[in-house]
Amino acid sequence: MHKIEVLHIQDCPNHEPLIAELNEILEKHSGQYVLEEVLIASDEQGKKLGFHGSPTVLVDGEDPFPHAQGEVGLSCRRYEKNVSGKVVVSGYPDSEDVLGVLENLS
Repeated sequence: MHKIEVLHIQDCPNHEPLIAELNEILEKHSGQYVLEEVLIASDEQGKKLGFHGSPTVLVDGEDPFPHAQGEVGLSCRRYEKNVSGKVVVSGYPDSEDVLGVLENLS
């Protein structure tokens, strides 16, 4: 069984939509994954857990999505994706990207 953690800050506007998306995806993969939400309350906690902005998704303890190298902070995270030559920015990874990560685990 694989562990998916969603690290987030209080009142993150992208946390709930991401959780809803993950729950929908994981319904189709019952018993293969456990989903855990982790509230990040301090920079120290964030550094310890590999938090690079809210929300951060960890799969089996690793961040499968590229992120800017830099200081950990209690801030929002941007996810960038190249779509037909244009950079699309979102507050959380889309379903297609999440499914790609999960398929690579099998």
